[in-house]
Formats: sequence, structure tokens, C-alpha cells
Amino acid sequence: MLRARGRIWFALMLRDIRSRRGRTAESFLLTLAEPVGQLTIVFLVFRALQRHPDYGDDLLLFLLTGVLPYFLFTHVVSRIMGANRVALPMLPLGTVSVIDVAIAQLVLESLIVVAFGAAILLALWLSGVTTAVPYDPLQIVLAFLATAFAAFGIGLFNASAQAFMTAYRLLWTLIARSLLFFSSVFYVVETLPPVFREALWWNPLLHGVIWFRTGLYPDYPTVTLSQSYLIAFGLAATLMGLALEAILRRRA
Repeated sequence: MLRARGRIWFALMLRDIRSRRGRTAESFLLTLAEPVGQLTIVFLVFRALQRHPDYGDDLLLFLLTGVLPYFLFTHVVSRIMGANRVALPMLPLGTVSVIDVAIAQLVLESLIVVAFGAAILLALWLSGVTTAVPYDPLQIVLAFLATAFAAFGIGLFNASAQAFMTAYRLLWTLIARSLLFFSSVFYVVETLPPVFREALWWNPLLHGVIWFRTGLYPDYPTVTLSQSYLIAFGLAATLMGLALEAILRRRA
């Protein structure tokens, strides 16, 4: 059963790759250009402002540890939000469900982010940034999985919620863009006044960013971090997403 589902997920991933960038290997590599471009723009802006990293000695490394979880979170959610549309033509066949499409999107986006992050870390290490070598790789993996899980749940919820509210996609786009400033991507949240830290605490991506950074920085401040909250949020969002998807399926 699991092997059969795995073949379906793999086929859906290949279909998604071809629909995005065409059939050539060179065109698929363009998929990595987007996160590279985003990180480069942020880095150049901070350099122009003569901004120093809030933690560590290398600005690019500090920005990467914030942009990477943000990119994973927002792009997984965004791709899964289109799962209903992608699965619709295949639903009459009875072999592919919305959940299958969502899982395939989750795995593909995660692999893209892993490839992007590994390439940048390797480039930084080769350029002489010794801190680019993970201090605790296990924490990076766990933070990555927990953040992806939360994104999967929110993506499932959003995929069905937008069917009930036409302006929901626009609303999520505004939320996703604001998360760049409210998730400790450019700063260390512990340097903020307590009132701001308490408000930002409810943002699940904030915990993903902090958790991810603990794998690269040995003494990164973790007063605000709640790993259990991030995991619980992902579980709650997934259950709500599955419930909404079931309701939507019955109404179809």
C-alpha cells in the first residue's frame, strides 16, 4: 500500500517539475534561482545599509538561517494551496487524492529548499566561513521537519478554506509577506522588548527560525523558543485541514 502511494507521489512530483520549468535538467535548475535571488537581494540591501548581523560574524550566514525556514514555510503552504486544482482532473480516476498531491508538493518543495541551503552553506564554507558547518545537524533536521509539518497543515487548511472564501488567497499572500518581518528572519527576537516577544510568540514560523539557528550557533538565545508549540500547531492545522477537505469532498 505504502509502496503504491509512493509511486503516485513520485509521479506527481515529476509532473509538477515538468509543469513548472519544462522537461530539461537546465530548466529545472532555474527552480533554485528564486531562493538564491531572494537571499541575494536581502543581502545586498543589508550591505548597502551597512547592517551587521545580530548574531554571529557573517551576515550572509545569519540571513540564510532566517530566509531558509521562511522560504520553506511559505512556499510549501503556497504550493499545497493549489492541491485541489491539481487533483481535480484526476479525482474521477479514484487513484489520486488531494492529500496525495499535497504530500508530493511538500516533498518536492522540501527537496528544493534542502538543495538550496546545502549549496549556500557549502559555498560559504569553501569561502572561509568556518561557522557554516552545522554545530548540531540533528537540530537542523528536526527544525526543518517541524517547520515543514506546520506548513503542510496550514497548506491543507488553506487549500479548502479558499473554497469557502474567494478572497482567502489574497489574505494569505498578505500574511505570508508579513511573516518575513515577524519571524525573526532579520533579527534576534530576544533583543526585542518583552511585549513584542510575547506577541510574536504565537507565530509558529518564529519558533522554526529559532530552532533552525540553534543547529548552527552553539549559544543562540532560545528563551522564546517552544518546540512543542510548533509541533502542536502543525498537528492542529493538519487535523483541521483534513476535516475541511473531507467536508469539501462531501459537498462536491
